[in-house]
Amino acid sequence: MGWKAIQPAFWSAALAAALAATAQSPVHEPAPLGKMVDLGGYRIHLYCTGVGKQTVVLSPGGGDFSFAWYLVQERLQSSARVCSYDRAGSAWSDPGPQPLTSRQEAYELESALKLSGEKGPYILVGHSIGGLVVRTFADGYPDESSGMVLVDAPSPDATMGYYGTLVRVRDLAKRTIPPVQTMKTSPPIPISDAERAQALKYKSHKIHPPFDRLPPEIQKLQLWAQMLPPGVAQTEENDYTPEEWQFLYERQQFGYPLGNKPLITMIGMKEAEDRPTSMSVLQDPTLGAVIEAYTREEMPERPKSRQSYSLLIRRHIQPKWGSNVLSEIRPHAVEVWLREMPYSPETKRHIKSMLYRLFELAMKRDWLEAQRNPMSLVRVKGRNRVVEKVVLTPEQMLMVRQNLDDPYLLMSELTCYLGLRICEVLGLMWGDFDPVEKRSFDQAVCGRWPRSRRKKRGITRCDSSQRRLHIFSLEVAKDRASF
Repeated sequence: MGWKAIQPAFWSAALAAALAATAQSPVHEPAPLGKMVDLGGYRIHLYCTGVGKQTVVLSPGGGDFSFAWYLVQERLQSSARVCSYDRAGSAWSDPGPQPLTSRQEAYELESALKLSGEKGPYILVGHSIGGLVVRTFADGYPDESSGMVLVDAPSPDATMGYYGTLVRVRDLAKRTIPPVQTMKTSPPIPISDAERAQALKYKSHKIHPPFDRLPPEIQKLQLWAQMLPPGVAQTEENDYTPEEWQFLYERQQFGYPLGNKPLITMIGMKEAEDRPTSMSVLQDPTLGAVIEAYTREEMPERPKSRQSYSLLIRRHIQPKWGSNVLSEIRPHAVEVWLREMPYSPETKRHIKSMLYRLFELAMKRDWLEAQRNPMSLVRVKGRNRVVEKVVLTPEQMLMVRQNLDDPYLLMSELTCYLGLRICEVLGLMWGDFDPVEKRSFDQAVCGRWPRSRRKKRGITRCDSSQRRLHIFSLEVAKDRASF
């Protein structure tokens, strides 16, 4: 048999031997930049520098490492405490419990920060998939976050490649996200030699942009880390990305998950011509562009108003009219659309008012040439359904009282004696009543009422209810103390 005949088999065997040697031979591990924090059987690498009143926590993107933030961390450390980290199984961090969900990673990050003595609340910064990690962190530990910066982070509603298929990832959600695991409940399953050799085929021996901007010593760390073989196999079966994206998507449908905490979103651009044109020179802007500007600049600060306005936009206006050019949205079409909606006239008027505000902003910015707001021509007909009040007789009220226990019995008596509304009763706090100083119901509650309303309402005092309130408050205090 000649050399030409055996040459293919020779090179195949040589390649397999080289891969096997790479997988099995020990790799020189450089000293970690930060400290290794033990989380109970495995360690997480945490690198914190700088001094300041605020602590900034940097979460890397998928496949990146703590030193991907090196230049950012150097710039920030002069005015703040800055922490970066390597997720479990990455760079210096040991493989941890499986599956490594965003919820698991957020737990490990919060634990590592706390064990290292880093004080919150933190400003969370996440790049790419790290953006979803910090969103999960803020949702699970609201008292430990003071703000958030998302850098090129995907939306939970994004369509992207997922295991070779272009899909809206959250549509694949079918399972329940597992709880946080420990090394005892769900230790990592080591990757097989064959899987490791397969993964090493796709490892790069070169530094690619933007990592070529890092200092030479950090580029060496980047090259070392990106050549490390994976410690745990990542398969579609132990990947709960669809379920976690679905969870975050549902969370953002109900108002503002961050409350009044600041949020900044950053999107990178390759070339200057890729940057979005200023709205003032856009031709034929859509209502969606106006909604974006209104949400960013004109949305009221009052949380309840912001929530109601956002729901109107997200549930009704954006899906129907968001992609329409402003000049093509006709009042008659809007009126017909409102007429066919299965909602009360009051709700329809709220939707119309929200549209009016959006068009008002467009006219103020000269994005729409009109002398009159087109939405002022839209008419909403009909009256709200009047609900007949139910008035209980004294006999019926006594029957109701016999079937009620505290605190509902006490609440019903308050409504009878003081004529309070349900929302007013639910808004009362123990601090409104002082049994020691014998502060009466009318003093506690009527102090909140306007003067005109105090004159209209007659107050009936009841010493028995005052005593019952005192006894009930003492029982609640005892239960709280024992808890």
